Amino acid sequence: MAAESGEPVVLSCTGATASRNYLPGLTEAFYRKLPVLAVTATPPLGRIGHNIPQVIDRTASLRDTVKLSVEIPEVYDEESEWTCSTRINKAILELKRNGGGPVHINLVTTYNNNFDVNEIKPVNVISRILDKDNFPSLENKKVCIFVGAHKKWSQELTEIVDGFCERYNAAVLCDHTSNYCGKYKIMASLVTSQELYVAPCTRMDVLVHIGDISGAYLRLFPKEVWRVNPDGEIRDTFRTLRFVFDMEEEIFLRNI
Repeated sequence: MAAESGEPVVLSCTGATASRNYLPGLTEAFYRKLPVLAVTATPPLGRIGHNIPQVIDRTASLRDTVKLSVEIPEVYDEESEWTCSTRINKAILELKRNGGGPVHINLVTTYNNNFDVNEIKPVNVISRILDKDNFPSLENKKVCIFVGAHKKWSQELTEIVDGFCERYNAAVLCDHTSNYCGKYKIMASLVTSQELYVAPCTRMDVLVHIGDISGAYLRLFPKEVWRVNPDGEIRDTFRTLRFVFDMEEEIFLRNI
């Protein structure tokens, strides 16, 4: 089905050895780059190795069966809910990334016979944008750029960012290692890190996130984050990641 349609096909299986029957198909899917998503159930991982029925060890995958395997824990609070959301987004996006291929989600499952839940809470969907794709719009939105650690800027990139800020009435919130020296630079640590005061400038419609890790504990509350980085990875620093632009910053800024 995946070969004929070119679209992802999902397989769902119980927790024990039946899932081993997936290995020949996943191996073929790996070498043919077919988007097959294998979802397996597992009891809590602490039970592995104790001769408990229906418990097998899937913590390591054969190299040529799946591109990515993620463990999805039980949800107890906002932290574990966020963990599940980001990992599942990453797994689904990997199905078609760099030519595509099979992916595995291992779902830690406990059993409950209470079926009184009538509505499942919506979850955040993350999309990866390539330079050939259509870009979303920033029109009529309050926009900021956040720069984490960044290599030395070229004059061209600085000018493009300054032009972006002029176009969208934006500012550049900087980490101390940002290396940005343009005219829209704001060292935001003091105003955004106070416990008893939330400044209006900490809230924006879209935060364009460039650069890498930051040691600054900035309290920013964007409705959406657009991460721009040639590594194309899912890095949900501010927990509202909506788009990952898998490209150089100059390409993103020129297109937008």
